[in-house]
Amino acid sequence: NKDKLKDWLPFHEEFLHELIRHEGPISEHAGHACGNCQTEVGSQDMLYRCKDCIDSTVMRCLDCVKMMHVNLPFHQLTRWTGVHFEKCGTGDIGLSYQLGHDGQVFCPKPTTISKLLVFHTTGVCHIDIHYCDCVGGPDCVSQLLCSRLFPATVERTRTLNNLNTAVRLWRHLLSLKRAGRVHDPQGILATKPGELMVECPACPHPGKNLPDDWASATTFAFLYTLYLAINANFKLKGKDRGLDDVELAPGWGAFVEELAYQGFIGSYLAVCLSYQSHLESSARSSQIDSCESEHDAVVRAAVRRTPGYSVTGAGLVICSRHCLIRPNGAGDLQKGERYCNMDYIIFSAFMALSLLRVVITYDIACQWSANLHSWAEKLPTALKPSSSTKIKTAIPSWHINGHGKKCQETMHVGYLDGVGRLCGDEVEQTWWSTNILGTSIHEMSPAARHELMNHQWAAFNIIKIAGFRSHFAKNLIKAVEAEKTHANFFDKLSLDYPKDIREEWVMMVEVWQADKTNPCPYEEITYSATFEEVRARLAAEEKARGKEGEIQEHKTSMSSFLVTGLELEEKQRLLRERILALPKKITPKKDADITEKRISLYRQILIWRKVQLAYMPNVSENLRDKALEDGGDAEDVEAENVRLWMPSALRPDERHAINRIASSEAKLWEAEAYDAIGEICRIRQVITGVTTFKRYNLAGEGNHANTKMRTLYNSLQLKIDRAAKRYIDTRKALQILDPTGTWREELKELIPKEHIKGPNREDGDSHGNYVPTWIWLVQTGAQNLTKTELEESVDNNLRVEWCRARARALRWREEVQLLQEEMRRTVAHLFWKATWWDNQSGANVLVPDDILLGLKADASKQALYCRNLAKSSLVSWKPVLTKLKLSTKWMDQWDITYPPPKNKGKGKQPQADSNDSDDESDSGSEYTFSFPPNLPFED
Repeated sequence: NKDKLKDWLPFHEEFLHELIRHEGPISEHAGHACGNCQTEVGSQDMLYRCKDCIDSTVMRCLDCVKMMHVNLPFHQLTRWTGVHFEKCGTGDIGLSYQLGHDGQVFCPKPTTISKLLVFHTTGVCHIDIHYCDCVGGPDCVSQLLCSRLFPATVERTRTLNNLNTAVRLWRHLLSLKRAGRVHDPQGILATKPGELMVECPACPHPGKNLPDDWASATTFAFLYTLYLAINANFKLKGKDRGLDDVELAPGWGAFVEELAYQGFIGSYLAVCLSYQSHLESSARSSQIDSCESEHDAVVRAAVRRTPGYSVTGAGLVICSRHCLIRPNGAGDLQKGERYCNMDYIIFSAFMALSLLRVVITYDIACQWSANLHSWAEKLPTALKPSSSTKIKTAIPSWHINGHGKKCQETMHVGYLDGVGRLCGDEVEQTWWSTNILGTSIHEMSPAARHELMNHQWAAFNIIKIAGFRSHFAKNLIKAVEAEKTHANFFDKLSLDYPKDIREEWVMMVEVWQADKTNPCPYEEITYSATFEEVRARLAAEEKARGKEGEIQEHKTSMSSFLVTGLELEEKQRLLRERILALPKKITPKKDADITEKRISLYRQILIWRKVQLAYMPNVSENLRDKALEDGGDAEDVEAENVRLWMPSALRPDERHAINRIASSEAKLWEAEAYDAIGEICRIRQVITGVTTFKRYNLAGEGNHANTKMRTLYNSLQLKIDRAAKRYIDTRKALQILDPTGTWREELKELIPKEHIKGPNREDGDSHGNYVPTWIWLVQTGAQNLTKTELEESVDNNLRVEWCRARARALRWREEVQLLQEEMRRTVAHLFWKATWWDNQSGANVLVPDDILLGLKADASKQALYCRNLAKSSLVSWKPVLTKLKLSTKWMDQWDITYPPPKNKGKGKQPQADSNDSDDESDSGSEYTFSFPPNLPFED
């Protein structure tokens, strides 16, 4: 196969020239007379050509082509428009075919014409037929079968030895032709990286679809941001079959150029390994990740290695707002989702663009972005981003649910300014169309695999672009409505707080956006000082024993093993709580979310289990009894109910062999109990502070203010309930591990309805008879908050709620702006592309005249497609923008004739709903959610 491809490469140009020659009339005189009867045709007459006849280049008049195709209904006809050929069928030239009577042309009682769609070896055909309606004749299905027409069947033919090679060559030639490479006088070898990939017209492209002053934009700079999403797929493996192959389009499509890619990985392997060193204590090895992520990219990315496979998966980069694969945005993964692989792929995907701002979403952005800028300097010079390009990272909105509390509050994509309603998980859609190819591409050579995926993704991009018309219109209608709702809610919420407090919170958000090392305005205060102190003390004891020569059973420390076990139990508790809160009938999406969380949690348990067997080998019998082996099917396991077999879950005789571990667990549980009580007391004090705030600031404000405070109360009460449940479970474990310990003096049995009160007396309690409950006597430090600390706790909870509401309102407002800009960019890019095709028409003067005619016809056709799609987009969007009372001035730069509005009802013209504005909007209120004036899409 390699030799055949090498033999073919010298004929590269010849094959492509012949392919493009057939786009034109072959000679200048061919379009003036019928090639069969030699009859001259006028300017209004059409000449036809059949792609399936042996003389497929001969152009014929209507009469001749009808005569030749009386019995050839499935031939593919084209008709000459004067500048290019367009498709037509036998029905378009007036031919119809009679069924029945065993193929006889005459039928005494035919039916009227029926349209039939036929999938034939020549292609998809639309033909006109007559059924036989004679008395006693067969039914329609029988007539179709008698005519060898088999509905919904695929005819299988004998496979040719070189069929796969022929398919590869044809697919490759089509991609070159579609990209206009034959129009370039420099030839095919001058193809640039990624040039064969269909680019996204809605993304910003300087010099193509951006205004001249885009680089100087300040307030609206976010409109010119490139949004990217990264992901890896481990179903797209490739077997190590030792095939030596030739890549026909090296780096010209979605995949990066393989030689340079592998050279980078080989040269920087040591650097890449050092780059991963900070993960040695995370889920990328044998420990649970520090960010508490439940997602597979963190949990098992570095251990994915299947014997017999040279490629373990593929990394992919898309434009996340439009879900189109980026040129040079794909690459093979040799061993998991290593950062050196992903870095090369992501920076290859936008190396040709000089934009000022790039937003990247990644399901493990919390770790990947830690050393991003320093490691970007180690990339090849051509891939290094410009110093003027600001790169921001975030975790997608769905994957964020599997991360820990810290990531959810600081890395959520919804808290980034200027991203609109970006989800970031759109990259998952691209795998829907490629996963079905997995079993096929496993067997392919690397080059054939790349070419197939390039072709698949290019087609995926084309389908997406064609769907922009309805997609953008639908999303804009939704965004305008949601923007009004959230802006109105935020206006009313802001009335609850003084102006100086709001300004202080806005400043905190802006400072954090500029530098993420500053305090996060979306982060809630938690209390776990005692637990951290005990954890640090246990770690210090282990370190001391190590200096004395004691050998550790596993590279994961014992304290880390126990802490991870406690964290897994907490995750199980939260997952059980979430499942119990679900309604009886749940949506498929919620069911999929629960299944994903169960699978991720189960995988974490399996990884942690390996460490457990090193420290607690005596639990192996229990594990075999429960069939919790690594090969278990995660989808069938209710991870929230899997027994972890911590020391507290064992019998006393079983704990005797691991007494030191059980003692350490008891210390951690005791610390956890103190922290749970401290959390309850702290939140109770916050509730008291919120009540005081309401009394002095919101008295007389009506039901609206009370409703907002009730929402906050419910949120705080939920945290108390969780802390109480954690304390009850913790105390049960302590009673097992240390039933006579001194902890019993302070950590008493908790009955929430009786004991969770205070810190002040409740309504109905007299001052003289009030006695604080025992929780306020436990020495955790949380009961004795100073006035300043209490004010900070109250301010924190109020600020978090307000800042989150503000972020939601801002994101919807940005979404409205971004969608309009993306509409404008799409149209501008399509018209630019049409002009580009016009310029390509006569660019290659080095080819023979017959090929030049094909070049001109092809360029004319491609330009027409681009203009038609642009015009169709304008026609589709203008009524929507008018209905929503949004500006259409940007459409005036193109001279388009719009159809008259469609009448509704009894001759009434469609009008924007006069009730679009929210009836509850407080136009005269003290505070109104507003943006700077002179927005680019407002009249």
